Amino acid sequence: MKTKDILKQALQDFDGTLIVVSHDRGFLDGLVTKVYESGNKQVKEHLCDIQEILEKKKRNRPANWNANRH
Repeated sequence: MKTKDILKQALQDFDGTLIVVSHDRGFLDGLVTKVYESGNKQVKEHLCDIQEILEKKKRNRPANWNANRH
């Protein structure tokens, strides 16, 4: 078992409030129920898990989003 998996399990078993800062979506998946996203000089609060946020972002992308990425 990887150290990251052991840490994630320990955090899931913790009966309290945590503040987690991570860019690892796999680590956050199943661990968080509220996400604060910062960017463009603002902070957005999402009251859902990381997968739901990513699905919403994918649905709301402009049709030509992939063509404009560099």
